[in-house]
Amino acid sequence: MLDPRYKSRFIDSQQDVVNHIKLEMDNIGHQECKKIEVVKKEGLAAFLSKEVSTVNGSQPLDLNSLEFNKYLNMDPISLDSDPLKWWKVYENEFPTLAMLGGLCQSTKRYVKANIPNIEGLDYNSNEPITWITYLDCVNLYGKSMLTELPFKGFEWVDDLNIDITKIADDSKVGYILEVNVEYPKHLHKNHNNFPFLPFNE
Repeated sequence: MLDPRYKSRFIDSQQDVVNHIKLEMDNIGHQECKKIEVVKKEGLAAFLSKEVSTVNGSQPLDLNSLEFNKYLNMDPISLDSDPLKWWKVYENEFPTLAMLGGLCQSTKRYVKANIPNIEGLDYNSNEPITWITYLDCVNLYGKSMLTELPFKGFEWVDDLNIDITKIADDSKVGYILEVNVEYPKHLHKNHNNFPFLPFNE
């Protein structure tokens, strides 16, 4: 739902997802936008009246709900748009959601299976047989918590010469690496839907 290309499309239990996102937003707390605005000086009474914003003078104003509803009421962006760039542009308008938003799935915009003996499928015998597989990976956080995690003996190493492919999953020594990476241009198109190593600049 936080992918601005799709939002509530293809989601069956929309209210469950909405409730979960609102809970996550409440856990974060409402974030103030980064814009610097010039505010006129005002008296103490006016300042204190802003301490708890209200609607119709009764209920406290739920800033997270207002932010989330405003996001949902915006039209989805085109499927060709880059959601990471969209969140970068709108992070000040949706400061709390921006901490949760971004890419949440790995998809390919168009794929066609090539399978023989399937009624209604235009099979091409000159092309290799291909199938479509959908993988739904759940509880990724729980899975990560079952893996080996560093807990002591941390130290900085500036000149490290190791082959990371030879580090065993249950190695007694682990590494957190800061690296310079070259991302070959010929991979960009194939990785367009779910780029590796995304970053904000």
